[in-house]
Amino acid sequence: MPDRRGIRAARRAGGASGGRATTNGSLDAGSMALKRGQGCHGDWPPCDFRWADCGLFCFLFVLYWNMQFVLELDGGREFRPREGCRPPRYFFALLPDAEAGLRIDRLARDLHQRLSASGELRGLGKYHVTLRGIAVPDGPFGQSIAMARTIAEAIRKTSFAVKFDQAASFGKPPNYAFSLMTREDLPGANGLSAALLGALRQAGLKVDGSTFQPHVTLFYDRRLREPIDVPELRWQVRAFVLVESIDRQPYQILGSWKLG
Repeated sequence: MPDRRGIRAARRAGGASGGRATTNGSLDAGSMALKRGQGCHGDWPPCDFRWADCGLFCFLFVLYWNMQFVLELDGGREFRPREGCRPPRYFFALLPDAEAGLRIDRLARDLHQRLSASGELRGLGKYHVTLRGIAVPDGPFGQSIAMARTIAEAIRKTSFAVKFDQAASFGKPPNYAFSLMTREDLPGANGLSAALLGALRQAGLKVDGSTFQPHVTLFYDRRLREPIDVPELRWQVRAFVLVESIDRQPYQILGSWKLG
């Protein structure tokens, strides 16, 4: 017969510890498992899973997924939201000076209203002449951009003028680029585009090799429109630039090189 006094003492000790006493005064296996933590094995500390921790992790993961590094002109870096669906695009370009940019914008707004165009205006800061597009699989801080900069520094061309006297649809459906174009040959722009194409290919970079057709996109439109005459727009080109383009974001100028 077990000692009744010992049994009562064991039960009182078990109640104080949240367990249940056996006849020999020890905690049973079930109480020990609860004490260790449900689902744990061995002498591990009690499990301390909290849904709040999981929610914080998911929030940080989504925040990281929707952010990306971009290049600042001073060489620093910052995070900014990835607004567009397309990956960033990189190209060498000619930019109009301030006066020419304002004239282009006024003309673009007039044509957009007259033609009841479906797309948005490109807007100041986005008007340009693309010289050559390049593939940059390693982003703005990789070797591709570094090589492109080195190539641009070695280009030796003199300053030249560009002129546009027509507007017409350019590109492919469903969104045609309604653009400024020209009837005349532009030897300075053609020569610079050809020099970049040859040097970029020789360096092993993937470059857009399509025929160079100087144009300035004003807006996009679903309709294919016939060419129309516009007042002549001319500016003197004194430099060319390397641009990073991200949908719905201002252009980032990754480099600028003066012409002689």
